[in-house]
Amino acid sequence: MLPGSGTAQILMVNNGFLSRGTHADWYATSSETPITPPVMCFVIRKDGRNYLWDLGMRVDLHKVGRTWPTQPDVRLSLPRDLPPELAPSAVYLSHYHWDHSGDPLTVPRDVPIYVSPGTLDALKKGFDEYVGDQSAECVARLSELPEGDLVVDGFPHMGHDVFGDGSFVVLPAPGHCPGHSVAVVRTTAAPDSYMVLGGDSGHHRSLYDPCPCHARVSTFGRRKLHRDPEASLEHLSRLSGVHARDDSWVVLAHEEEVMAAGVPEREWLNDWRVKGWKEKVAAVRLAKGCWVENTNAA
Repeated sequence: MLPGSGTAQILMVNNGFLSRGTHADWYATSSETPITPPVMCFVIRKDGRNYLWDLGMRVDLHKVGRTWPTQPDVRLSLPRDLPPELAPSAVYLSHYHWDHSGDPLTVPRDVPIYVSPGTLDALKKGFDEYVGDQSAECVARLSELPEGDLVVDGFPHMGHDVFGDGSFVVLPAPGHCPGHSVAVVRTTAAPDSYMVLGGDSGHHRSLYDPCPCHARVSTFGRRKLHRDPEASLEHLSRLSGVHARDDSWVVLAHEEEVMAAGVPEREWLNDWRVKGWKEKVAAVRLAKGCWVENTNAA
């Protein structure tokens, strides 16, 4: 998927859970089955230094200026609650929504916070209803990555090669919101294997793990989750192609099946292929049945 032969370590951190809702809130179904999606962040380690992918939710959620039917369950303040050995040298945000951007002001001043191209311009124009803290002080902590120049197999957009060896690449993932991006981490080399951190490309694995019902797009989901529905569907089709590869494991930020399958937190996941985590997560989804997400424009 990626040129080069560099690898990086990766582990998962569950920041907490979004407010309790139902399948009908999140997916195209009439089911009122309760659901509480997780908010998963990741630590990527390279040459002894750590890099945090997403900050998750902030503890003081009242400062976001939103109300919820039930309060989200924020279990960790990132990066503050990470153990010293996982303290990040830099933070990369998949996008600037409140459940991914945390509180930038809790990140040490010497730790840069990177967002993808298009984010800062969108913040000036108001972004959307799910945006994180837009105070001048918070926005000043953000730095945009340069446009990428690395070809990533399976995707139409160029990726930004963070370390220059193909071990950690950030690339645009249009549709959800301005500046939304995904990360590709090479977990082993010769043979190569990858984890693709999908952010909010979708909110259920059925969107990229196909079944026949995906030929249609529902219009009756209660939450509108993507700014550009056509672009989001195009990107999801790309993720589906990557997911079909034996060497690649796609993980969305709110994929409840990952938690249900028992994928361990704070353990390096580079041996995911040997341990069969991709297949175990897929089995959980198949046991639950399939849903189709509402991709109407927000």
